Amino acid sequence: MNDRSHPTTRRLAAILHADVAGYSALMNSDEGATQAAVAQSMDRAREIVSAHGGRLVGTAGDAFLAEFPSVVEAVAAATEFQSAMADADPSASSGTPLSFRVGVNLGDVIADGDDIFGEGVNVAARVQTLAPPGGIAITRAVRDQLGKRLPVAFADGGAHSVKNISDPVRIYFARPPFTLQARPPPGRKYRRPLAFVAVFGAIFALGLATTALLDSFPGGRRTFDQSRAPTDSRPVVAILPFKDPANNAEEAYFANGVTEDVISHLGRFSELLVLSWNAVAPFADRPADIDALRKELKARYVIGGSIQRGREKLRLNVQLTDARDGILMWSRRYEAPIEDLFEVQDRITNAIAGSLAVGLNRIEQQRAFETPTEALDAYDLVLRGRSLIRRVERKANIEARKLFLAAAEKDPNYADAYASLAFTNVNDVSWGWSEWPTSALDKGIEYADRALALDERNVLAMTARSEILYLQGRLASSRAQCLRAVEINPNDAQARSTCGSVMIFSGDFQEGIRNLELSIRIDPESSSWTLTNLAVGYYLVGRFKDAADLLSAGARGFDEDPAPHAVLAAANARLGRMEAAQREVEKALRLYPFFDAAIFASNIGNEENSRKLLNGLRAAGFK
Repeated sequence: MNDRSHPTTRRLAAILHADVAGYSALMNSDEGATQAAVAQSMDRAREIVSAHGGRLVGTAGDAFLAEFPSVVEAVAAATEFQSAMADADPSASSGTPLSFRVGVNLGDVIADGDDIFGEGVNVAARVQTLAPPGGIAITRAVRDQLGKRLPVAFADGGAHSVKNISDPVRIYFARPPFTLQARPPPGRKYRRPLAFVAVFGAIFALGLATTALLDSFPGGRRTFDQSRAPTDSRPVVAILPFKDPANNAEEAYFANGVTEDVISHLGRFSELLVLSWNAVAPFADRPADIDALRKELKARYVIGGSIQRGREKLRLNVQLTDARDGILMWSRRYEAPIEDLFEVQDRITNAIAGSLAVGLNRIEQQRAFETPTEALDAYDLVLRGRSLIRRVERKANIEARKLFLAAAEKDPNYADAYASLAFTNVNDVSWGWSEWPTSALDKGIEYADRALALDERNVLAMTARSEILYLQGRLASSRAQCLRAVEINPNDAQARSTCGSVMIFSGDFQEGIRNLELSIRIDPESSSWTLTNLAVGYYLVGRFKDAADLLSAGARGFDEDPAPHAVLAAANARLGRMEAAQREVEKALRLYPFFDAAIFASNIGNEENSRKLLNGLRAAGFK
């Protein structure tokens, strides 16, 4: 019986449904042996699902249902389970061989306590019936997200009409033995690091397992490769072990663990080459010598700091130094109450990693902008282009596109150049600079896909692709794409912003607000687009003052965009500040005389919420 004290929520999940083929006949033949074999299979399923980061939702006789946060892990679990069933020795167990059908779907589910249901689950159950005995059937949504990330070949099984599902479902299937598909040669010139595992204590086991898993995939965390130094000009970052001011030897493990977590989190940003823990550990007991770090580790930037854990609070001080001249470029202090040590550690390391990545990227953009164009390599060209693209000016966007194209010409295998090109097309459509928006978005998808073909874990390209899908009105696909980006790099401010915005406009306000607030925490200099969408979320959940306070401070792009002024006007109207509301209406119409409140409000997917926003806009004075 479900515990109805838990509110129901919606989320996107990869759902795996499995069922024994020919179960009735097996039970008629030997009921006891069949039940024993099923029980053993369920135990094996539970182990495999857990090993792939999933959750066994439940079992029912000869079937089981599991959910995963990742399509890749869901299909990997399905493959491992079916291989285990095929390799099982019947004589070693019940003597009854079992053959399962497995279906995998990516879809929206409704969670009620530990249970999940909804169309996403129903489709997985129907798709399972279409799988061959011992095989796997996946939906098109799964196939699109899976790409070539697993060496399993799926054949096109065509479209099928299934019970209680209105539209035909296209499936792809794999039969045992699972045929390995040829992997294309690496597209990027940068060599991928081997899997890296460092064990410093059980307290960090989960974070370290995640780090090792990321490193085992192509495009995982980069570490500095001396042999690539002449051709790879990305900044090398050395994160020194954090110091305990009290020199408490018993607390050294904690400082080292936080340092290692920051290395792991910051290392997911492809713009940086982050030295591994093994590289910086020898400096733990040595005085900080910036010149030695520059010479020995070839580091351009050095990050150091102190960590102090009291009875009630945890304090960290972090500094970023330019190793070339020893100048302190950036510093920040973090403080949090110790309510749950593990939770606090994770929250602070996430904040440090995200903030450092943003700060480093901005410094590098400025450096590139001050370099003569003829001296720039592909990396510097991309950085200069990104500096321009932040200006929210049509001319700057055009110049940025030229720089990104030049970068792609200099290095045809540089994924970030194509991902950045995709963002120029996003800007063209978002700001109304393109006469042919449909073509611009199609071209943007081409650029993003090219980037992902070169680097399948490129978060920048995934984020650009998500924003394009969002602009095309394909909210479900956009959400799935940005969630994949956040899964790879949870500290990427732009990916968080895109995910949050998609969630707001598809009606998932609480998750949308959470992601947008986290994006702004990582990057305090967020764009008007990010702030406006967060304000829309606040407005639609009745937080009118929060919406007004957020937008009243202004942000980059406010002078170009009527949207933040429109939302601020609506929030002020709901607060009874009619004079302030009217001023914002005038600003919005001055920026765009043809602003249509009804069209703007219709961007909210739900009719009731769209009407709620429109009523506020009309109350402020928009026609």
